[in-house]
Amino acid sequence: MTEPTAGRGGGTSTLTAAVESAGTTPARRRAAQRETKRQARREARRASQRSRRSVRLRRLGLTAVVGGVVVGAGAAYVVYASPFFDIRDVTVVGAPSYLADPIEQAAGVTLGGPLVSVDLAVIEDRVSQLIDVQSVDAQQQWPHTVVVTVVPRTAVGVVPTGGGVELVGSDGAAMGVIEAPLTGLPEVKAGGDDRRRVAQALSTLDPAALAAVQWGQVRDGQVELQLRDDRGFVLWGDNVEGAAKGKALGVLLTFDEDARWFDLTRAGTPTTLLTPPPDARLPANAASPSPTPGASTAATSGASAAPTPEAVPAASAGSVPVQPPSGTGGEQPAGLVPQSN
Repeated sequence: MTEPTAGRGGGTSTLTAAVESAGTTPARRRAAQRETKRQARREARRASQRSRRSVRLRRLGLTAVVGGVVVGAGAAYVVYASPFFDIRDVTVVGAPSYLADPIEQAAGVTLGGPLVSVDLAVIEDRVSQLIDVQSVDAQQQWPHTVVVTVVPRTAVGVVPTGGGVELVGSDGAAMGVIEAPLTGLPEVKAGGDDRRRVAQALSTLDPAALAAVQWGQVRDGQVELQLRDDRGFVLWGDNVEGAAKGKALGVLLTFDEDARWFDLTRAGTPTTLLTPPPDARLPANAASPSPTPGASTAATSGASAAPTPEAVPAASAGSVPVQPPSGTGGEQPAGLVPQSN
């Protein structure tokens, strides 16, 4: 390229600058135009790619939604309408045989319905209305069963009434009045919360020990039991560690036949005596126990050597079940024997 010629005053030649400008400006302009077009094409390709990706994403989202709806509808059909999870059986657990049918009928479960929609709270409320049921728990057992687990309310005592006796349950609840007097159940001489305390104490006794009790009451906040057949008197106390007290009394009545005074106020260290202690405050309605004939004077004045409950295995604690109504077809529980007139 020709060097610019210096003119007067040291300036570049105007002609040379014009020629040089005329030779270079169009090329640069064309290059810029080409670059602009390339950029435009690249932007167009990018926009097209973004559009295609957006369409694919929308299609995938729609497919996922439709698939989820289909899967959900299928699952709902399987759970609610298909026979794979319908109710085919109601199982009653914990109840004696004569109560199983009444409990199942009270539950009111419709066979063939969907197991998932069964209202367990309603079942529990219905079954709890039965007087022979103390507590109830209903559960679903997949795939076809409703399980109703109950703790039966058993009669542990009676309250004389004008038309017979009222049965008292293990929680103190009234279980109805029967005409025939019963043997084997003690009289509960208490009302309200005291009645519940006496019933709870009696419920810890095995059948033999329960049959040995003539009546129970509460005095000064402490449960007291009068035994039959001149067997003496029991200071029970409260129902803390009641199960241990019930087991201890069963063992003592069996293996300490000479004892006539049983102090169970401390469950871990029961005390027996052949006669009540001098400071004993027997209730006015208590029978005064007499020493066993033939017992020595030394033995009469002192405590008998009673075996501890741990030393001798006792029969399992229980209570006397309620006799089923006539015509139910169930067996008659032991312990409730109507007296002959």
